Amino acid sequence: MGNKDNAGLKKIADLLNQPDSTYSIFEDQIDINVQKEFYEYLESLTPSIKQEENNSLDEIDLLYSKDSSEEEKKKILVLLANLNEVKAYRAIERYTKEGDKNLRKWSVVALQQSRMMLESSLLDEKSVFISTGLGGKGNKLRYFCVFFTHNQEELQTDKQNTLRKEIEFAFNKEKAELETLEFTKGIVIFKALIPIKTDLKELFDTIITEINNYGKLLKDNIIITNVKSLTISEINKILNTESEE
Repeated sequence: MGNKDNAGLKKIADLLNQPDSTYSIFEDQIDINVQKEFYEYLESLTPSIKQEENNSLDEIDLLYSKDSSEEEKKKILVLLANLNEVKAYRAIERYTKEGDKNLRKWSVVALQQSRMMLESSLLDEKSVFISTGLGGKGNKLRYFCVFFTHNQEELQTDKQNTLRKEIEFAFNKEKAELETLEFTKGIVIFKALIPIKTDLKELFDTIITEINNYGKLLKDNIIITNVKSLTISEINKILNTESEE
C-alpha cells in the first residue's frame, strides 16, 4: 500500500463520516474498466441526448429486439439508469437476468446507478455508492491480498496453520471475513471481506508482526488490491519490479 492508496481510503472515510450521508457497497465483481466506460458514457451525454431520457421508458422493448445494435442497447441502459423511476429500475433488473449475456456487466453497472438514483431520492440525503472491481458485501469491501515468505520458503503445514489462525484472529477483532487462503511457491494468497472503515495498514502490520513472532516467516512488503484478482505471473512481475527499484 502506497501513500496514494492511504490518501484515497482517508477521503472515503471522511466522506462516510459525514452525518448526512449513507452508503452502499456494490456487491458484484465487475471489471473496473467496464465501470469506468459506463460512467464516462454517462458523463458524456449532451443536454440534447439527456432529453431522450423521458422517452427511454418507451424504448424498453428495444432491449430485446434483434434489430437493436449493442451500442443502441448500451445507450438505452444508460438513459434508463439515469431516470429516477422505479419502472426504469425494474426494466434494468429484468434485463440483467434475461437480456444479452455479453451486456450483463454493463447492465449490472446500470442497475447500480439506477439504485443509487432511487435511494438518493427516497432517503432525501446523500447516498454514496462504493464500487470496486472485486465488489463487497454489506459494509465490507473485498480485497485480494498477497504475503511473501522469506527466501520464498515453502511453509510447512504447521506454519500454514499458524498463519491461518493469526489472520482469522486479527480479522475476527475487526469483524472481517477470510474467504479463501492458498499457499504456493513461497507466496500466500487470500481474499477477504474487510469493513470499509478498517485501517488496513494497521491491520496487516499487526498480522505480519504476530506471525513473525513465531520466526521470521513473512516479508514486510505485501500486495492489497480491490481492483482485481492477480495471477501468479502478475504477482511475480510486481515483486520483480520492486526488487529492481
